[in-house]
Amino acid sequence: MVIRSLLGLLLLAVALPAQELRFVVTAFDEKTGEPLTGLGAENFAIQDGSTSLRILEAEYSEDKLDIMLLVDSSRIGEAISPLVGPMIERLSEGDQMALVGFDQSATLVQDFTASKDLLRRGWGSMRYGNNPRILDALYAALDGGFDNATARRVAVVLATGVEGSSRTPPADVFELARRRGVQIHFAFLEGADARLMRDVAERAAGAWFHSKKLDLKPDELAERVYSVIKGRYAVTATGVSTLSGKLKAEIVGLPKSKAKPVATVLAID
Repeated sequence: MVIRSLLGLLLLAVALPAQELRFVVTAFDEKTGEPLTGLGAENFAIQDGSTSLRILEAEYSEDKLDIMLLVDSSRIGEAISPLVGPMIERLSEGDQMALVGFDQSATLVQDFTASKDLLRRGWGSMRYGNNPRILDALYAALDGGFDNATARRVAVVLATGVEGSSRTPPADVFELARRRGVQIHFAFLEGADARLMRDVAERAAGAWFHSKKLDLKPDELAERVYSVIKGRYAVTATGVSTLSGKLKAEIVGLPKSKAKPVATVLAID
């Protein structure tokens, strides 16, 4: 009788379907920095480790945002400063932005506000010096900076492209971004530490914009960045009962072209 009951429980467990999983996905063309809209469930592939998930739904929308703009204020940070003003000017109605300067540490220059005047004033007060520790700044900003956020949480890092020996390992930033539900995007000038920034963005449903490769004026680049961060795909999938944390997304099923479509993913708890 006991064996029969145990066998029944085992069969029931095997028959239970894997739970539905929810993800936020960013899709963009790495060559142009433009968002990819109009995609369907058939255009996404997500893997959790070696397991391919079954995509059930993929819906694109543009949401209200709480944007934390982290600006390189190190001794080499002035090279990226022409992008700060245009990013502030792109702030849409209904969105809020906070301004953080970072060198060896992160400094809140202006808390979340919808006022472009306050953001401009904060930017004007920024001082430059020391080394750019991007990962340290990101961790500090994510740790408490979104406590009162009510809209979709987005961090945008404007960097020269050099990482100044942070003490925080990338894995800690990934995990904190997942727990806080924050997407991380990068716009950077040089390619010295491009791989690091790409890896962080890829693990946090973000995009990356290599300014010199895109060869856009600051106004044009700010428009591309904002158009990508504003939209996202809500993707529902199934295939595992518990995620391993090793997620990888890609775009499939599109006609061949010169575009370089990229998808990045973050699990939603």
